[in-house]
Amino acid sequence: MKKLTLLLFLFSLGKAYAQQPNNYTTSRPANPGNNRVGNYNKAADDNDYTQIRIVDSTQEIRADVLPYKKDPKKRNDRYYYWYLGNLIHSTQGGYNGQLLNGHYVAFYKDKSLKEEGDFKTGLKDGEWKTWNQKGDLTNVTTWDEGVAVPDNQKPFWKKIPFVNKKDDQSQPATAPPGSGN
Repeated sequence: MKKLTLLLFLFSLGKAYAQQPNNYTTSRPANPGNNRVGNYNKAADDNDYTQIRIVDSTQEIRADVLPYKKDPKKRNDRYYYWYLGNLIHSTQGGYNGQLLNGHYVAFYKDKSLKEEGDFKTGLKDGEWKTWNQKGDLTNVTTWDEGVAVPDNQKPFWKKIPFVNKKDDQSQPATAPPGSGN
């Protein structure tokens, strides 16, 4: 009976501890009012993300600002992309705002894709694609934390045809219907 009582007591302590609300605070400054500054949607806490949406006469940009654990070490040879004052800025060797961290998509005025890729603490990272206004893919660049990777230095597994077979199938072999070709 003592063992059963002890087991129930320990179980109830664990359950009570697990139901405690989180007590952490965000490192971002508080924004009184409706949590909006321009088109910047402020996240509720560090587990949420912020999505920036900028619309001007030539394009629309959607960019994520995911939380990261610590500020990155600034490197003078890299361009950092950051958000401040309803604009996305790019500076070499430093930043003065919220670093872009996550997915980035830019659209032309007619809502066709212009540019797409990912940022890792303000630096371009991974595959970035660029399209012209007709919708033609014009450029694909691979980035490694702010440094463009030449095609001959891509990882071996990216060069194997059957590994990238899914990517090859996603692009049409002929012109789309209705294009006149």
